[in-house]
Amino acid sequence: VVTICFLLQSVIQMTGFRSLDDEEEVEFECKISDKGLEATRVTGPNNTNCRGSHRRPGTKRFFRKIRCYNCGEFANHIAAKCTLGPQPKRCHHCKSEDHLIADCPSRTERQRSPQHASESQQDRGGKETGDTSASSSAPVE
Repeated sequence: VVTICFLLQSVIQMTGFRSLDDEEEVEFECKISDKGLEATRVTGPNNTNCRGSHRRPGTKRFFRKIRCYNCGEFANHIAAKCTLGPQPKRCHHCKSEDHLIADCPSRTERQRSPQHASESQQDRGGKETGDTSASSSAPVE
């Protein structure tokens, strides 16, 4: 005799993600509800925890756009995969080739972060553009 019993995950007695494996032996208590026969408690044999399934439901994947530092667009690619080929260095905010985004005059002070300000102090070679003094990591004798 096959009996169909409505089962909510919350009544399965086990730790972690609650799901039953195919052909898993269980013991259960039921009551009659508006859904028909409904389980109120589900355990493994002799009142032990259920084993559960090793399968997990698929997670929802959110599409997160990232900025391509070649074309400057928020898209689903990075500079290495950009279809436009190498582009000139330019401001990603206003698209001007006269400056980079950290120094963009059209950005408000609130849009400028301390991190970007410190980056604008250095050119690509790692030398500070505002400081003309020489520095050395070797000790002076």
